[in-house]
Parts: sequence; structure tokens; C-alpha cells
Amino acid sequence: MNVSSCQSDGPVVRNHRARGFTIVEVLTILVLLSLLASLILPRFLLSRMRSYHSNCLQNVHNIGTALQIYANNNQGKYPDALQDLKDTTPPYLQTLPICPSSDASYGYTLSPEATLYTVHCQGIHHRQLEGEVEEGFPQFYSSGHLDASGNP
Repeated sequence: MNVSSCQSDGPVVRNHRARGFTIVEVLTILVLLSLLASLILPRFLLSRMRSYHSNCLQNVHNIGTALQIYANNNQGKYPDALQDLKDTTPPYLQTLPICPSSDASYGYTLSPEATLYTVHCQGIHHRQLEGEVEEGFPQFYSSGHLDASGNP
């Protein structure tokens, strides 16, 4: 067998382009995705904290309403603790709500004569909503006044 007969007649030209992305293309995509995430993520988190605050407003209002009903049924006296709203028969609240931002229960302050109260939030969403909401708010007063902004 002749060795020259096994060889091709001309130079072999490979027109073969490697598939995939170059390192520059990959880095460019990563930079763009990082930039988009840095713009979108803070707005998403702020929106989430605002929804927590809105939920907290509703919880405080519900507790205040249950306290008013309790007082109407008990000669104008409010319970010693929020737990009493749940422990009575029939209960004024099925469960005691908790702040959605920190799983904290709501604070409850009762006057010595048990005729005035304040329910306030002990959650942490006010930290993320700095400038919009002050610590400990919303508050609900025995007068039926719900203060969402922090101004008594």
C-alpha cells in the first residue's frame, strides 16, 4: 500500500467555529443582571415593608374593635391582657394577631382604672420605612382613634 494514496490532495481547511460564549460576553451579562437587581431589589423590599405595615394597621384595628366589644359587654372595663379576648366564651378573637414583619405580639397598655387603653405595634417594619412610619406605630386608642402615622 502506498502511503501517498492515503493522504488528501490538498490542505485540510477546517471551517469550525467554537460554540458558546466568550468570557467577555458572560461578564457583560453578569454586570447587566447585577445592575438590574440593584435597581429592582430595594424597591421590592420597600413594597414588602409597606404591605407589612398595611397588614399591621388592619391587625391593630381588629384588636381595637374586639376591645370595644369586650368593654361594651363588661360595663366599660377593658381586659387586663389581650389574651383575655381569646380566652373568654365566646371569644372576641379566635387568635391574637401578630405583627407580620417580626412575629411579635402587639403591645397593650391599660390605665389603672381599666377604662382607657392603647394597642401598639412592636414589629420592625418601621425600621425599613424610616421617615414614613415611627417606631411603635400604628397605635389604636380606646377613643376609637387609629393613628397610622405616629402623630397622637
